[in-house]
Amino acid sequence: MAAALKYNGQEDLDLISVKEGAKTILHIPLSTAYELCNRGELPHVRLGGTIKFDRATLVRWVRTQIEASVHARVQEKRPVVRRFHSAGSEEAGTPEEIPPVDWR
Repeated sequence: MAAALKYNGQEDLDLISVKEGAKTILHIPLSTAYELCNRGELPHVRLGGTIKFDRATLVRWVRTQIEASVHARVQEKRPVVRRFHSAGSEEAGTPEEIPPVDWR
């Protein structure tokens, strides 16, 4: 069951268990969620002996991970464009990489 708390008097925190976060938001095994928390790779809070996620923070984290992954794949698939120096120049016949265009 989720608990709503005030944080600095400004917003409600919707704290959920690791089990709920792993199952409904992350779609990963519970053991993987605990491992990622222990490595500091997931945003979480420890309350006593329990680990909790703030639902909104976890959803934002997932979206950020997806955007980073998509951006990385786009970067990998960009073709490398090369042009050759014209005849008569000192570098004639040697390729020069043209920097890729950022399409964002």
